[in-house]
Amino acid sequence: MGQPAMASQRRSRYEGRRSCAGHGGGEDAEPDCGAPHDMIVTGSDACTTFETERLLLRSRTLADTNDCVLMDREPEVTRYVSGPWSNASAHREFIENRTSGLWLPGMGYWTIVLRQDPAIFVGWVLLIPVDAVGPEIEIGWRLRQRFWGQGLATEAARPVLTHAFEVLKLAEVVAEIDPDNLGSLRVAEKIGLKQRGPVLHSARPAVRYSLTLGEVAGAS
Repeated sequence: MGQPAMASQRRSRYEGRRSCAGHGGGEDAEPDCGAPHDMIVTGSDACTTFETERLLLRSRTLADTNDCVLMDREPEVTRYVSGPWSNASAHREFIENRTSGLWLPGMGYWTIVLRQDPAIFVGWVLLIPVDAVGPEIEIGWRLRQRFWGQGLATEAARPVLTHAFEVLKLAEVVAEIDPDNLGSLRVAEKIGLKQRGPVLHSARPAVRYSLTLGEVAGAS
């Protein structure tokens, strides 16, 4: 995806209970940041940029590759996630392929930066077909370890999930998380995912979470 389109802008009221999170890197226990706050949404069908109380989420570009590589080299960040982390060239190629993926309009990867200092890379959030194949759509996150335990993964995932249901009208969003990744499990529960039970993800045990459009509508 290219730079975020800036064709339109709207301000909306966001309620934290509508959310979902995915299989990205580990998280420490986080404080509850579920209080409603103003959320600015900017963009077009091709790409949407989100602004929350503390964060900016913009389209991930190839210029973010080095930051993504350095984050993945933090052992705890990719502890529960399979990938080519030990092969430098394959690792970089994997990130660049995902960044440049031909995702459906409104989907892809968002880079997370601090609102007060957009030069600081925090991590990313994704909304793509499961394992880039599908057919189900997953949401996930990955943050640098220095930003764990501050509620930032929750804050970043919420507007993306709201976008998935309120704008894209997806029937369901899923997340499959390693059962030992307790921090990510807690984040998933805080943002409203419903636990569906154990599954295998990439031949590894995982806990499946999901949320449906019907469940979101019923909670309104």
